[in-house]
Amino acid sequence: MRKSLVFLLLGIVITFSLGVYFEKEKPFPYMVINNHVVDTYRSFQPKNIEAKESLSGNQTLSAYLKKTGLIDSYSVPIEISQYHLGGLFRTPLVYKGGMCISDQILFLTAGSGETLLININSQKIIKIFDLINVIGINNNDLISIHDLECEFDKKENKYNLFLSLEKTEFQEELQKYTTQVYAFSLDSNLRKISLLGQVWKSDLGNLNTAGRLLLKEKNNLLISFQDRVGISNEKEDFVAQDPKLIDGKIISINLKERKSNIFSLGHRTIQGLHLGTDGTIYSTEHGERGGDELNIIQENKNYGWPVVSDSLGYDTYESSLKTNLNYQGFVEPVYFWSPSIGISNLIEIRNFDESWKGNIMVSSLKTMSLYRVQIEKTNVKSVELIKVGKRIRDLQEDSEGNIFLWTDSQHLILIKKAKDKLTRAVFDYYDPILRECMECHHLGDTFPTDTAPSLSNLFSREIASDNFEYSSALGQLPGFWNEEKLLGYLKSPQTVAPGTLMYSQVQDNKKLFLIVKKLKEIQESGQ
Repeated sequence: MRKSLVFLLLGIVITFSLGVYFEKEKPFPYMVINNHVVDTYRSFQPKNIEAKESLSGNQTLSAYLKKTGLIDSYSVPIEISQYHLGGLFRTPLVYKGGMCISDQILFLTAGSGETLLININSQKIIKIFDLINVIGINNNDLISIHDLECEFDKKENKYNLFLSLEKTEFQEELQKYTTQVYAFSLDSNLRKISLLGQVWKSDLGNLNTAGRLLLKEKNNLLISFQDRVGISNEKEDFVAQDPKLIDGKIISINLKERKSNIFSLGHRTIQGLHLGTDGTIYSTEHGERGGDELNIIQENKNYGWPVVSDSLGYDTYESSLKTNLNYQGFVEPVYFWSPSIGISNLIEIRNFDESWKGNIMVSSLKTMSLYRVQIEKTNVKSVELIKVGKRIRDLQEDSEGNIFLWTDSQHLILIKKAKDKLTRAVFDYYDPILRECMECHHLGDTFPTDTAPSLSNLFSREIASDNFEYSSALGQLPGFWNEEKLLGYLKSPQTVAPGTLMYSQVQDNKKLFLIVKKLKEIQESGQ
């Protein structure tokens, strides 16, 4: 144990030194350090573990149940169940990975390569495969799973699976990243999985990483790649605009011919891809400190990064130097979140509830929440925040309307429409006046998160007096909240409480007064 700790500390020191060396012009080389830390972590994981052919006994999800309860939504009461599946995987955290649903079978994969099969109808955990072993890749290699896509082939009576992974190799003391996509077949009895082969490979040695997979249609697979985030070389800043490189692109793979082409370009870091019922392709994309995007993807279109962006740079509280709000010649996002919510995957709601049908559900890592987006064509009508309390990596909906969430902590969360209504009144949290406030804050008691304090019963409440962990800057502020103090704080948080974690400010005086008035109205109504 002591020896492992020494090696870990040594690895951290080396990692920081490498980061400083490769990004001298940056005061804190986050991306380089992060990449090395992740690689160091993965290198310490157990090797040569045999693939688990089956699980002992008739295990169901109920054996892993940790918590159930009701959570808020504006229109529909929601029942939530959490299952902690951490003991079934090699590594304690997911980091990457994904899930898909086909023919009432949930395929769930972690970043280390194990893939769990769950029968949705019976909630029985059927089997677990180690896909890395099936491929035959040496366990000494540094492998990271990025996503899993699946379909049931009725004609062939089998499941087709597609797996994207990143392989890290060291050549001449340099790291080389290779993205590979593999195809598998699984018989309808879920007993035998066969490797069909590698369908695509990029060996450019880029610093990019693959994102999501999407089976657009039979024999047509989309795969996303992030930009070379963290590289400061001026030449490298615009690789997302370079048609000769895959960085910052969505690539279309013809599975039959094993050929590929650029589907769209100008992306930063795509975290989600989804095919709507009408054939619309939706995507979610990370900004920097802000500007997380919901996009509609069209073939051969340019989405602007880094020429245009609604995000703030990591090293400034002012508009990023890359930010240019003139979208002429580029596709503008249909919606964006600022500050960043740590956006992840998305789905189109089809069966959960009639009032939600056609809405887009977006998941979040940073705020540990879901965002229900009511959209008509390209026009976003409303956005509802639903607190969950876990970093959500992926989500899927089955044919019965059950929504499954997969988290970084290896919790599988099942969301259903609750039979019983909530006993307390639910206010319309998502009034247009409070839309931006509700991206971080909430009203009333919701599922716990550490994002921001509640705004309920704010007036006459002592400043920083509730259970939220406030910054010392706000915690030292004396007195009670009233309309005048709140107006001043929202207008310029850093002036009122220098060093406060809240950096958003309301410049529009009319909007400022409307926000305070609405919060006062809610409190006085007793809702």
